[in-house]
Order: sequence, then structure tokens, then C-alpha cells
Amino acid sequence: KQAYNKVVVSAPDRMDYIKQSYFMKKLGISSFRASISYMKPMVELKNIPNSKYCIVAPGASKSGKRWEPEKFATIINNLVHNYDLDIYVCGSKGESDIYQEVLQNIDLDVKEKVIDFMGKTSLLEYLELIRKAEIVISNDSSPVHMSAAVGTPCVCIIGGWDYHRLLPYEVEKENEDTIPPVAIYSDKMKCFNCFDHYVGYQNKKCRQCVKEGKPYPCISSINVSKVEKEINHILNR
Repeated sequence: KQAYNKVVVSAPDRMDYIKQSYFMKKLGISSFRASISYMKPMVELKNIPNSKYCIVAPGASKSGKRWEPEKFATIINNLVHNYDLDIYVCGSKGESDIYQEVLQNIDLDVKEKVIDFMGKTSLLEYLELIRKAEIVISNDSSPVHMSAAVGTPCVCIIGGWDYHRLLPYEVEKENEDTIPPVAIYSDKMKCFNCFDHYVGYQNKKCRQCVKEGKPYPCISSINVSKVEKEINHILNR
């Protein structure tokens, strides 16, 4: 049997939501509109914090995608000093060493406001923790898209390996219950859109970063002030 008889080609420089919408329309579903799907609560999160808090997610699937722990620590120091927020540092249990690196660079008077939540929740519980947060600051990882789906503002530190494919969001239909994340890129480099799974083979600097467990240049070149500016804009809004 013939599986398909036509190839649908969409614009390569459009975000995935728009590409998927284009594909659906080509299938004849003319009413389909690209939007962020809202995720309703599915579990009850026990011991929800009473105080205002934010979530910091310093982990990622690869070391090259991780903004430096000392930069996350500077962000945490400023969040506590300027906004008196509790800080939940979240991620998988296997990322506990990243939490320790962040903690080493945090001011002494801030440490009591920082809570280790690495591997302390299920995925659905994590979703509810994000839902109640004031803001999420994350590398390019799942908390970014979870934040968007539950309507929590998020600032994402992202490199250029998949530039404009998944971030920033493009939609055709707004959803009042959701909030697109803010994507923080470095200044655009010639190697943007290298695709992460190839980057270690085609770029000498990135290949060395992979060997040393350091972030890619498009991540390490993002400075703290650029991220802080977006955080302040959200929290002061």
C-alpha cells in the first residue's frame, strides 16, 4: 500500500508550531491554528510553599547547553536581594552536582532562601510547582515548555544550535491561560543553526567545550545583565 503520495514542504526558517499548522492545513484541516496548549492540573502538589518563590533550572541534557553555575548563582543572589523570593533549584536527581556548583557561588545570607529540589518531584508535581511560581529561569530544557503550558513567565538561556525552530515561540492563536517564554540568545554567530547533535564534530571550539564539560560559546557568551534585564521586566510588570 502507498503510505503517502505528496511531500509538504514548509518554510525552513519558521518555528515548529507554524510548520505544524501549515502541515495540518495542507491535510485539509483549514481551521487549525498554531497555539500553546494549556495543561490543566492533574495532581495535587502537597506542601506547596506559602511564600512567593521562583524556580531556577540550571541543568540540561548536555553540558554544552548549560549556562555557567556561577552565572545562575548571581541571578539567584539578585532575586533574593531585590525581590525577597525563595528559590527552588530544580532538575533531575542526577543533576545534584550542578546544584552544588551553584550553591558554592551563592552569598552566605542568601543560602537560607535556596531550596534543593533536584529529583524531589514527579513530572506532574514539577508541573504544579512551576504553575505556582512567580517566574522560571532555565536552560533550554523541559521546564521552559512546561512553564508556557501552565501560564508561568519563563526566561530561557538558549544557544544557536536550533535557532528559531523551537524558540522563540510563534503562534497564530493566543491562549489567555498560557505565556510564551522569553528566549535569551547570544549575538547571532555564523554557526547558528548548527544543530546540537552535529556541533561537537564540526566546530573546533565547541568540540573542545564538549571534551571539557563546558558550555558552548553561544551559551557562555550570554552575560548576566542580559538575563537580569528580562527577569526584572517580568517581575516589575
